Amino acid sequence: MKRKAVIFGAGEWGKAAYYYYREDIEIACYIDNDKSIWGTQHNGIPVRPPEILRNREYTVIIANKRYETEIKKQLFHDYNIRGVIVFRIEEKMQELCPEDNYQVKKDEIIIAFSNGLGNQMFQYALYRNFLKQGKKVKADLSAYIKPDMMPFELPKVFPQISFEYCNPNEKEYYLKEGRVYVEEPPRGKEKETFNRGLLEMKTGYIEGFHCSYKYAGLIRRELLDDFRFSIKNNSELCKIKSLLELKETVAVHIRRGDFLAAKYQREIGGLCTDEYYLKAIAYIKGKCPNAFFCFFSNDMDWVKDNIEEKNALYIEKHMFTTYHDWYDMYLMSICRHNIIPNSTFGWWGAWLNQNPDKIVIGPKRWRNRWEAGDWCPPEWIAI
Repeated sequence: MKRKAVIFGAGEWGKAAYYYYREDIEIACYIDNDKSIWGTQHNGIPVRPPEILRNREYTVIIANKRYETEIKKQLFHDYNIRGVIVFRIEEKMQELCPEDNYQVKKDEIIIAFSNGLGNQMFQYALYRNFLKQGKKVKADLSAYIKPDMMPFELPKVFPQISFEYCNPNEKEYYLKEGRVYVEEPPRGKEKETFNRGLLEMKTGYIEGFHCSYKYAGLIRRELLDDFRFSIKNNSELCKIKSLLELKETVAVHIRRGDFLAAKYQREIGGLCTDEYYLKAIAYIKGKCPNAFFCFFSNDMDWVKDNIEEKNALYIEKHMFTTYHDWYDMYLMSICRHNIIPNSTFGWWGAWLNQNPDKIVIGPKRWRNRWEAGDWCPPEWIAI
């Protein structure tokens, strides 16, 4: 007779755990703390609240990496459960190094790059700060080995930028020596991401996103030069540019798509709602009666259905023979004003806007766990 078990976690890991255990264990149900998915099903198995554990005996399989510690405490204190199975998937990236006799240089700073273009630009801002100080800096791109990682686009979008890339042996040396700085998100009284002491670092490995206007502000002139878009050979972009220059344009960036994925909801869900955008648009109209709204989104059908503006232009892929994401950032940067979501991509579109009288509106909270802190310059308006 098979043992009865429940899988705590109805996300991707929970689904993987089902296929792993289904031949040997009878899976009674998934359980999850997310009320919105109670009553749904995965693989024909219902998703139920943790309360079903009260006064019932099940083997509990935890299949949730992010909240594993919290779930263990919950099971112990709320349901008197003393033992669980922890299901984990191990994925190890392996960098290949053809130079067996490579001599590690011990006076360098290595900065880890990861995620999409907006995050890469923040990481580059830190990289550029160290370069300006005359320090030896290298980039670690090992995160881009992962198949689900967005591509490393900086040198393609901004070919004037050059990098020196680290050797895997150098990274390994700093990790073993413990010369590592891992950025922690701001919590409690600590409201800022910016760490001035980090800029005094002389050697070591740095990991994080560094999303603070202060890192960028220290080298604004250099970054404006490095982050120059090349559009002279793109007639379609030039045509839209000419149109926008004639109007009191307001870039409105609405990020949905990937931001709606279940794995991101606890972190960023419910922050930039339609109410947020309507308030921001109303504020702009109060300041700029002739405002012409230029919408950018990865879910333009939703934008057209939920935010009606007659005096507007919707930037869509079909407007270009060959479309690239950075087209949106460039066009945002040449609008006179900006409304942005909790997205580093939209942040850079607004930051690169060189209109001295620009109005930039962003959300008060960039993550559900903390407020915007020092993500945005103080002159930007938080709603």
